[in-house]
Amino acid sequence: MRQHGYSKRRTWRKIHVRGHSDTQDMEAGLLTEANVDDAEGGMPLLAATDGEIAQVEADGSYAQRTFYEASVARGV
Repeated sequence: MRQHGYSKRRTWRKIHVRGHSDTQDMEAGLLTEANVDDAEGGMPLLAATDGEIAQVEADGSYAQRTFYEASVARGV
């Protein structure tokens, strides 16, 4: 990229995954553009989860007020 400049075709994507910690099953996923914030990408996974959510495990990029508030509103 340094040598040839920005490429219009090459873009990064992020995948956000919701899994079950006991069964190790992947239950849902969301593919987003690179410019979508991680916490913003994780919120639809919270909203799409049926039933009770006991806990959320995520890396530090999800540690934002909006994601915390969505988790609390969901009963986590």
